[in-house]
Amino acid sequence: MAEMTPEEFSQRLKMAVRTGAIGDGMVRAANRIALRMDNIAKRRVTGGGNSTRLLNVRTGKLRQSIKWKVKRIRSGVQASIQAGGSAGGAVVKYARIHELGGDITMRRGKALSRPIRMPKRPYLKPGRDAGARIARQVMTEEFRRSLRSVGIGS
Repeated sequence: MAEMTPEEFSQRLKMAVRTGAIGDGMVRAANRIALRMDNIAKRRVTGGGNSTRLLNVRTGKLRQSIKWKVKRIRSGVQASIQAGGSAGGAVVKYARIHELGGDITMRRGKALSRPIRMPKRPYLKPGRDAGARIARQVMTEEFRRSLRSVGIGS
């Protein structure tokens, strides 16, 4: 392993910041995390994984409405996932009730005039939880990769 003076280390670290290597690494990490969240959410909607509370798929619109996004913010990078159409997907009004559960009141039919309790069937939260679990490892890997690109580390 090559020796490096504190001044050389400082210069290389400044170069990593100036060239955007660190910021690019954090965006790569956020993309990896967001893809993982997306994969888990879509598997929970359509089947697969170890969930016993899968949703019945009729049209696939809920799965199509799941979108992820990564953006740079002032303090770093943000990865998010959402469903229901506000991310540009198909408008799916029932996305929230499946995720959070709650009462549904039917508008037609006498037999269904009282509220029905819809149980929680989370499909986004498990993906977010998995993203949080892997975030430290993924960020560390990408940060190290960024530093190696400017000659720091091995």
